[in-house]
Amino acid sequence: MIKNIVNIVWDSRFIHYFGITGIGFLINLVTIFILTEFVLGNENYIYSYFIGSFLNLVWNFIFNLSFVFRVKSKVILRLVRFFSYHISMTLLQAFVIKNLVDFIGIKFYLFGIVFVIGSFFVLGFLVSKYFIFKSKNKIEVRK
Repeated sequence: MIKNIVNIVWDSRFIHYFGITGIGFLINLVTIFILTEFVLGNENYIYSYFIGSFLNLVWNFIFNLSFVFRVKSKVILRLVRFFSYHISMTLLQAFVIKNLVDFIGIKFYLFGIVFVIGSFFVLGFLVSKYFIFKSKNKIEVRK
């Protein structure tokens, strides 16, 4: 079990995934912060979360497809799988975020969002690697 976890961490795709999703995460947080603090107000942070998450998902799909998992076939199927999984996870995360922020206070909404998104990070990689972007034919993987 520990050996499998170490192999996942050192897998070059994991490192690329970390970088690409890290940028997506920053896009998400900056969007949330700007919309919440300057446009929608603190009481509407959850709407900012959904908008930031959408931008994050578009970024992550394009760059995970092209640079992390480097697959070029079945793009529409992968798009449907990606958005199906990530929209359901976004809704679950929104539920957890809302309850966590209600508990810790609206003043700490950004901390709650960072904590919840970070908690789902490894699961997202595993689903992407073994379900969404999995390639059965090694020839289709671009190098």
